[in-house]
Amino acid sequence: MTDPITCPQCHGRGTEPIGPYDIQCLFCQGRGTVGGPDDPQENPRPRPPRQPPAWEHRVWRDHALTGSLACRFCLDTRVVIHYDRERGTLVTSACPMCEQSPAA
Repeated sequence: MTDPITCPQCHGRGTEPIGPYDIQCLFCQGRGTVGGPDDPQENPRPRPPRQPPAWEHRVWRDHALTGSLACRFCLDTRVVIHYDRERGTLVTSACPMCEQSPAA
């Protein structure tokens, strides 16, 4: 264990500026210091509980909702959107699940 020192990455602020936003420093995990009892390697913060996947969310147990939606994939918009990393853009396409089923 080492003596606590000011974080060399964020200079003790605990955050790093990314454009107009301040995000938690990845090096000190927002503590502002490293070493001693605040060392993120020796005393990591507890991880938040894992969230269930979207298809296991409790809202899908509500019969009023599930009975009113024909498609869980696009939520009846007939369009899906995803982020294309190569192009750096949002891509819109027709819902593949709705294309398989006959139109309502």
